[in-house]
Amino acid sequence: MRKKATPNAAFERNARLTRPMNDAAKRIHSILMPHLNRLSTERFFSSLGGKLKKAYNERGNADYSYIAGLDIQPSYPLARLLPYYQLLEKNGCVEVRVIIDEERS
Repeated sequence: MRKKATPNAAFERNARLTRPMNDAAKRIHSILMPHLNRLSTERFFSSLGGKLKKAYNERGNADYSYIAGLDIQPSYPLARLLPYYQLLEKNGCVEVRVIIDEERS
């Protein structure tokens, strides 16, 4: 007779976190949605939920620490579309500056 498989503690914790982290990702996605129109977001939503869950598992809260570097549309990363840009963070906001250089155009 085969032994019945039982999930380990990490699996159970991840299973419990899936719904609340996906709900949080849905709220973030709904806020961003007006700005995502016509973008190819592919797996952005599921990646966002997974990164929130990873932060919660490691830190005890769903912070944004693992979202850095997450591309909204991975097939068209900002660095490829706009090779000359700067990201600045001020007062909790992120500012994207597009560098326009006459010699490079």
